[in-house]
Amino acid sequence: MFYDPSLSGGRKVAVSMIAPFRNEVENLPWFIERVPDWIDEVIFVDGNSTDGSVDLIQDTMPSAKVVNQPGKGKGNALAYGMVNATTDVIVAVDTDGSMDPRHADEYVRALLANADLVKGSRYLPGGGSDDLTKLRDVGNKLLTLAANTMFNQRWSELCYGYFALWTDHLERLGIHDMIEQHRVDGKVLPYGSGFEIETLMFCRAVRNRMKVVEIPSFEAPRANGTSSLRTFRDGSRVVWGMSTERVRGIHHSVR
Repeated sequence: MFYDPSLSGGRKVAVSMIAPFRNEVENLPWFIERVPDWIDEVIFVDGNSTDGSVDLIQDTMPSAKVVNQPGKGKGNALAYGMVNATTDVIVAVDTDGSMDPRHADEYVRALLANADLVKGSRYLPGGGSDDLTKLRDVGNKLLTLAANTMFNQRWSELCYGYFALWTDHLERLGIHDMIEQHRVDGKVLPYGSGFEIETLMFCRAVRNRMKVVEIPSFEAPRANGTSSLRTFRDGSRVVWGMSTERVRGIHHSVR
């Protein structure tokens, strides 16, 4: 349970941490060791691992939930983890060593300070990255410029996966509907199931009149293994995401 007496009249909130993984057996010990004690629920979403990751989690963090994602892709894993959350707040974080789960309190504090969704940024003062290549840096800045223009925002970054939101906003973001679509869609990676998931959520939040707040975040290099991110392939999916959300109307719950 998270508690800060200086915020929202000292309100206590229960927090779920959503942690997708696929073959991260070398990185999971570092991650598990750093999960804060005040996290009420850790949901690991397995993308069909074959390296012993599931056994490691069950041995070292038996209180955690391990669920198997029903489809493919990071977006599918995140969405499925979020709809399984049973607490007030969701914090999403990668398990590859690039994001420190100990910083989750900064995201929850921003939610308690009246945000609906909090997104990390490597470009704000106090943030940064030891992993961004020049190509990805240029691509991120161009995509952020496009999103700011389309949605009338002043974001410093669009494509970063450390974020938090109130669980009861999942309906306004259409996350449950997305899971159902992924179950019946015959494509390899349906809309929202890939790395465009963050773009989809952030742009959809603005479209649905939610207050989106950025906070600084630092990205370390992946500790072990190789990232499944592909610059051009996934960049095109991000463009697809922001373009799709730009022409959609607001969710019926907002009317």
